Amino acid sequence: MHVNSTVLVDGDDHRDRETGYATVGLPYEFLPYPEKGTKGMALDRSGKPVCEAEVVSCRITPAMDKTAVLTMKVPLEYVNSARFFKAKEA
Repeated sequence: MHVNSTVLVDGDDHRDRETGYATVGLPYEFLPYPEKGTKGMALDRSGKPVCEAEVVSCRITPAMDKTAVLTMKVPLEYVNSARFFKAKEA
């Protein structure tokens, strides 16, 4: 079964380009929600790790019908392949 999802990529921010990072926003439906600053791995569509990532924000808005939008920071070269966040296990 293939599930379509929307991924928001903010790679046009000049500051991100200077530091070599961009942000990727994606729907996140797992509990507990990760907190800002949480470090982990960005995974690709098949679930394979692609790079280290850090949570920038995790927001829940009525417009998203109670689905959280997680924004993570990833290196620019992985912005088109990073599609999920997995927190490091404690």
